[in-house]
Amino acid sequence: MKSIAYPLLVASLFCLCGCSSPNNNDPELYSHNGSPATTRLLVGRWVGEISPNPTETRRWVCVRKSDGTYTIDFEVTYNESQQVQHVHESGRWSVSGDFYQTNTTLVDGKPTDPMSPYFSDIYRIESLTETSFTYRHMQTKQRYTVHRVL
Repeated sequence: MKSIAYPLLVASLFCLCGCSSPNNNDPELYSHNGSPATTRLLVGRWVGEISPNPTETRRWVCVRKSDGTYTIDFEVTYNESQQVQHVHESGRWSVSGDFYQTNTTLVDGKPTDPMSPYFSDIYRIESLTETSFTYRHMQTKQRYTVHRVL
């Protein structure tokens, strides 16, 4: 079961943060085309939690830096067994208008395939304040709300 669960876990976590730009190495991709205020608000440490189904809870801490890099640490708890799995990702992020994009370049210290659509995600920014950020994944329509922490 564990050998089946881990690939499913990793695949589902990619949907949270990292699904489809074929040219992830293009430096223009990472320019902050959003307003300076939006970019400034997104920089920092943010935490989130969702329960996509009754059997699991996903928590994460994402740190976005002003240089366009990010790290994110996921913790997935399987509620019935209380088994916990951890995944660490890092990559690049950018803003263009009302859209926020992530491009995951490392998962648990291992390079990702830059041609894979699973490592680039685009989200629509629904609301953004100093303390909370709500965004919706453009492909899956999943909504996430995170809160700033110091």
